[in-house]
Amino acid sequence: MHLVLQQAGSDDYLICSGNVWTLDEFIEAACLRLDLDRDGIIRHDSALYRPNELLAIYGDPSKAKSLLGWQYNLTNLQLLDLLIRDEIHFQEWQESNPSK
Repeated sequence: MHLVLQQAGSDDYLICSGNVWTLDEFIEAACLRLDLDRDGIIRHDSALYRPNELLAIYGDPSKAKSLLGWQYNLTNLQLLDLLIRDEIHFQEWQESNPSK
């Protein structure tokens, strides 16, 4: 965000990894990392699918890389680990600060 705000004019930048990872792969990895029974907590409802369901959605960060010098240096699993760690820390903070 700092790099975006330092630009002379406004523009749109896609800040993403550029890595392809399906939602199914993300869920599988998260369940494995958290020792959760995927089949016990995930339910598929075909009525909620889009007419043309995308199997994988990913972004292209090349504009941010070339114009901002921005670099992404995490694997998908490293990002997942950070998300899990931060959520656990947030939950712990909420439990110790119930009025917040």
